[in-house]
Amino acid sequence: MGKNHPNLPILPNGSIMVGEWQKEQPLDKDRVIRALSDCVTLRKDINSEVEMLDILNQGLPFESLAAMKRRGIIDDTEVNTFIAARTLARRKIEKRFSPEESDIIARLARIHDFAVEVFGNDVKARKWLRTANRALKEHLPLELLKTDYGARIVESLLGRIAHGIYS
Repeated sequence: MGKNHPNLPILPNGSIMVGEWQKEQPLDKDRVIRALSDCVTLRKDINSEVEMLDILNQGLPFESLAAMKRRGIIDDTEVNTFIAARTLARRKIEKRFSPEESDIIARLARIHDFAVEVFGNDVKARKWLRTANRALKEHLPLELLKTDYGARIVESLLGRIAHGIYS
């Protein structure tokens, strides 16, 4: 066992210890499926991240956005900050989102699901995502989800909170 930390094994230089929390993390596809679970046309038997990527590249069905609204993940005003109103009107007719728009929807679903996991319920997750955060220089976490880079920052912060690291 380690000299300074009696419960940790001594590892050779450069070795990485993988904690149980890293093994137990749900995959991104599982988070998206869970968040969009009442979207009937989204397959529930997606077996890999690559299959989810293929679905996103084909475009999510328009009703996936309605599923997110029903669950309180996002409301109409917030949707318009991610996807323009005129684009939404076109997608409603076409019944399918573009790959880029599908990626945004999946990102929102994934981060919301992670926040629910961290805070214990939808209400607390929703509040946290919409409250200015000092660790994010007073940005709302939801605002940062407009880009993948911002989403990774929010995920990292949620991970720190989940593991009791002051954030």
